[in-house]
Formats: sequence, C-alpha cells, structure tokens
Amino acid sequence: MAKHCDFTLQKFRNNLPLVFSLVTSKTCQKLIAKTVAEENKYWAEDGEIDVNQEVDVN
Repeated sequence: MAKHCDFTLQKFRNNLPLVFSLVTSKTCQKLIAKTVAEENKYWAEDGEIDVNQEVDVN
C-alpha cells in the first residue's frame, strides 16, 4: 500500500477537511474515555511501583 500512497505534507493537509468532517462528539467521547482509562492504569501502576520501592506515598 505504501508504494502507491502519497504521504506528503501537502496531501495530508488536503485530507484534513474530509477527515475532520468525520469526527463526531461520540468519537471524541470514546477517545477521552480511552485516555482516562489509560491514565488511571498508569497512575495505579505508578502507585504500585512506589509501594514496591518503599517510596513514601503519603
């Protein structure tokens, strides 16, 4: 596929209006929910690391 695609910045810019027209509030809600879930996962892992390394968590 890459052999036949135009990955130039100009082509990218030309495609932006079409792509942005496909973004809905539902799309944004799903992305935000995934981001929050991933952040919560990282915070939980970070807390576990602190406990395992006996870092003062208070």
